[in-house]
Amino acid sequence: MEAIVELKQRMLFLERAHAAARMGHFVLDPKRMTVEFSSWARENIGFNDMPIPIDRLSEIVAEKEREAFAQTVRNVLAEQVEFEFEINVITAKGMVRTQRVTGIPAFENQRDQSGLIAYFGILQEITRENEARQSLLEARDSARSELRARTNILATVSHEIRTPLGGILGIIDQLKRERDASERERALALIEDSCDVLLDTLDAILQQSRIDQDGENLAIKRFRPSVVVNRVAELFRPLARRKGLRIEVANSTDREAMGDPTRIQQILANYVSNAVKFTQSGTVSILVQEPGETSQEWTFAVSDTGAGMDEKRVKSIFEPFGESSADSLGRSGGAGLGLSITRDLVDAMQGRIEVESAVGKGSTFKIFLPLEAVEKRDDEQKGNTSIGQAVVMIDRASDVVQAEAIFSQFGYKISTLDGLKEALVGPKVPLAIFVDAARLNEIPNDLKQECGLVIGLANAEEAHSLSEALGADVSMVASNNLARSLKDLLGSETS
Repeated sequence: MEAIVELKQRMLFLERAHAAARMGHFVLDPKRMTVEFSSWARENIGFNDMPIPIDRLSEIVAEKEREAFAQTVRNVLAEQVEFEFEINVITAKGMVRTQRVTGIPAFENQRDQSGLIAYFGILQEITRENEARQSLLEARDSARSELRARTNILATVSHEIRTPLGGILGIIDQLKRERDASERERALALIEDSCDVLLDTLDAILQQSRIDQDGENLAIKRFRPSVVVNRVAELFRPLARRKGLRIEVANSTDREAMGDPTRIQQILANYVSNAVKFTQSGTVSILVQEPGETSQEWTFAVSDTGAGMDEKRVKSIFEPFGESSADSLGRSGGAGLGLSITRDLVDAMQGRIEVESAVGKGSTFKIFLPLEAVEKRDDEQKGNTSIGQAVVMIDRASDVVQAEAIFSQFGYKISTLDGLKEALVGPKVPLAIFVDAARLNEIPNDLKQECGLVIGLANAEEAHSLSEALGADVSMVASNNLARSLKDLLGSETS
């Protein structure tokens, strides 16, 4: 009696061990063509009546594997040798799980292996093991792919840097022996151009690295897309004028949105820079369009009248270090990182880009960005959106951003010269122009006497000429202390 109890305890321990290891055992009888499973296997596959005919095993095998499974069973019975295979089994809960099946034959005469009695085997679930192995393989392949990409980028970066460096060294060697002043000037200009290419390449690589590290860290805040578009246009107008190009802005809305204006300005600036660079004559146009009633997708577009691109070129322009065309003056177009960076920025903002281009007909880059809508503030609902309008007309980008922020803080709406003209038709409101002395000729005559506050970013010597040219009182702001001077001036005007 004690032996029976001890045997039952050992069988119980064995079953618990099987359950913990997610495995069971079975016996296959080749004479009766039946198979009998242990308790864990019975519960796992859903067969309770034991033994069961071998033909019924196909019921628990995934349908697409049943024919191969039946052939495997036939081979096992015919060969009478050890076997091992994997099969996807439909469990009693309806889940597909991978099982490893192993077995050995038992013979009446074990020495010459004759008189097959049965097969004794183990059934073990290995789904998690396979998933872990697959994850490791995918991680390995990903690491190899990343290593190849980094190696390719390193080789390309080395080439992009070595090329202008080689040119610089060659020009310097020539410059040592050059006596003609004009030739020395030309050589120095070439050195400067090559250095600019190097700096652009390194800056682009740094931006790409930052996007890879924190591409999801967007500075979401309230802003006016129209202001961003006008700011980009102003930044590139001096360069466009030097090439005889016009920059036009198509803006039909002053609506606000929630997003990252810095990233959006970077995207538009890249496209406008390329448009100016690769356009020899004509116009560069920038468009901003608010979403419809049922959409949050804003549309930005940059179009040019340049040389355009063929279909093959359009497909490759967003690849980093892709083939870069020469600009409209025949100079190198750079390392080809700019468009790759803008694509990554747009992706980070869950947006998309469309390109329309044809050889000889120019190009259009459309950017679609889902920007959240902005609820109107109480003061806006009352109609007190601003105390007046201000235009910032200075060339330094950092000063533009700083000045516009200060004007907005004091209640001014950032506008354009055309916006000021329209304001003259309506109710009288304060108009302000913040201008570099060198850009006075851009201010239309009908605005010179109408602006109640004209602020000049210039030195003391230029103050008198600025005042005479505008025919209005001019207050000077020092560029080395712009923020405090501008705040003090606006504070005194509004008090």
